[in-house]
Amino acid sequence: MTRRNAILLTSLCGICVIILSAFDIFRGRRDTMYQSALRTNAASIVLPPGIFVSTLGSDANAGLYSHSPVRSVPMGLQRAAQYGRTNVFVAKGVYSRGLGISAGSDGVIITNCAGLALLGGWENNFFSRSPSDRSVLDGGNAAYRVLLISNAQSLRVTGFAIVRGGTTAISGGGAAVIGVTSASLSDLSIMSNVGYNGGGMFVSNSTGITVSSSCFFSNYAQNYGGALMCVHSGDITIQNAHMLQGFGAAHAGGIYAQFSSNLVASNIFILSNNGGSGAAFSLDQTTNITFIRLTAASNALASQVIYLNNAGSFSLRNSFITNNAINGNMVLLSTARSLIISGCVFSGSGITTYGIQELIAETGQTFVSNGFMMGSMTWLYHDTVIADTVFTVDGAGIANFNIEGQTGAAVSSGNYLY
Repeated sequence: MTRRNAILLTSLCGICVIILSAFDIFRGRRDTMYQSALRTNAASIVLPPGIFVSTLGSDANAGLYSHSPVRSVPMGLQRAAQYGRTNVFVAKGVYSRGLGISAGSDGVIITNCAGLALLGGWENNFFSRSPSDRSVLDGGNAAYRVLLISNAQSLRVTGFAIVRGGTTAISGGGAAVIGVTSASLSDLSIMSNVGYNGGGMFVSNSTGITVSSSCFFSNYAQNYGGALMCVHSGDITIQNAHMLQGFGAAHAGGIYAQFSSNLVASNIFILSNNGGSGAAFSLDQTTNITFIRLTAASNALASQVIYLNNAGSFSLRNSFITNNAINGNMVLLSTARSLIISGCVFSGSGITTYGIQELIAETGQTFVSNGFMMGSMTWLYHDTVIADTVFTVDGAGIANFNIEGQTGAAVSSGNYLY
């Protein structure tokens, strides 16, 4: 790796570390990982049994002790299987193709295992780990994923920067999670990756996946989901995450979910993303989806900020959809049933056409206590029953929107202009 590339990687990681550090300060979060297993005396700190990986190590080592680590992450995983260890501790540093991760295939492959923990960001003496520290897995812009997790269960991956992986010929250029049951992915910085679907991360045929305290930055998908795509998956949790400057050429610079169910996203910032439809996120044939405390701002180059197609039981609560340069709709609903939009604030950029548009009039919706910024959109609301609701406080405007019979909603009340 050239000195220039090393400086670039350090700078990119710094961006995500600064962002994620704000989470730590706000919540007073501290990494308590394995604290119950730590024992301190005058000589050393003892970690649970595991395999140790460091840029200062050698793959000729067994890796069983912190003072004699292996050099590469794939060797660390191999040694873990060989010696029956479930913890792989990876020290800080850059692990590049041929020098820390595999050169001629996906960089790190975790497969056919259960109960494994891949734990990055440790100091080279393995005495301590900060939640903001990362071990960098650098794909080097080669035509492979950086990380592949497949046919596995009960996993934990934390403390890594996953950068410069993939091509438009594969899905999940940064990380792919395929056929996995129960996995926790946390404290990740996923940056500058490319994929056909899910440029940053691709989740397929998996259940019980949690992505938390992570940053997705400048990931590109030729098709769907610049930051992340979920397909044929269920029980997905995304929390305390930032998604920045992603691009999904067809749909969603942020999150795209298709043929999936039971997805909960909370405390998510989706900023400055671009996508063909649904710059922030797009849901297609999904059910039981909840977004809580979402901030979608400064997204552009799309027809909508949020696009729902054949979505059932969708809830958007206590969220800010603001300052998006969208020449279309803040929210576009196409056959979206059992919909709840509550406690949200919507503002456009002056070129936005609608706050909320339903292409097909549905019943049973709930619109409660939402605010719409006057002058930032041409029309407040539109569907096939009530057309082009204007930004006024009389019967033609917000008062009309608050009458259930006008929108077909089961409940529509307390909505306001500001």
